[in-house]
Amino acid sequence: MSAFGITPASTTIPLDEGRHGVASFTVTNQLGRPVRAVASVTPVGTPTADPGWFMGPERPERELALDAADQFTVELTVPEGVPGGTYGFRLDVVSVTLPEEEFGHGPAVTFQVPDPPPVVIPPPPDPPSGYIETVMGAVLGAIVGGLGTGVIGGIAILIAAGLSRPDDLSEAIGDIILFVLFVILAIFIGIWVGAAVGINLLL
Repeated sequence: MSAFGITPASTTIPLDEGRHGVASFTVTNQLGRPVRAVASVTPVGTPTADPGWFMGPERPERELALDAADQFTVELTVPEGVPGGTYGFRLDVVSVTLPEEEFGHGPAVTFQVPDPPPVVIPPPPDPPSGYIETVMGAVLGAIVGGLGTGVIGGIAILIAAGLSRPDDLSEAIGDIILFVLFVILAIFIGIWVGAAVGINLLL
């Protein structure tokens, strides 16, 4: 017969939101004489609990009278990130004078550790605020500016051709070439100016 009777209040321990639980045990002296005994926690099963998760009993060493019983409490806290699973432990009690001969092992007490939350990969950052609007403004401004200066330049060429004297063809051609170059330059400038204006209007 075991030197000590060890009876847990429950063989399953629930964990609260802080992953904390409490187990209570009744230890009975079955030696037939008074004894000084000491209690300890032993992890059992697979996966194996870390001994650092357990606190207590608060007074592990106690005097037990003949056929007397006493309550031992064990607290446990499971850190974040521990893999989920069913873990277990037991309460062991031995006499201080003859630990190799006078001892008792309690039944396994289990507790369920939830699986850690899945790792969430954040989505790529959104474009800076106003980025798309800025690009649209630049494109629209460039189109409007280029078309506007092109139309004005075309009208100017027609006017120049009409004002040129028919009997002085070389002079008329020279004027038209100058106007064409002017229109090309005006379109180029108009594109950049229109783009800048479009950006400012949409910001």
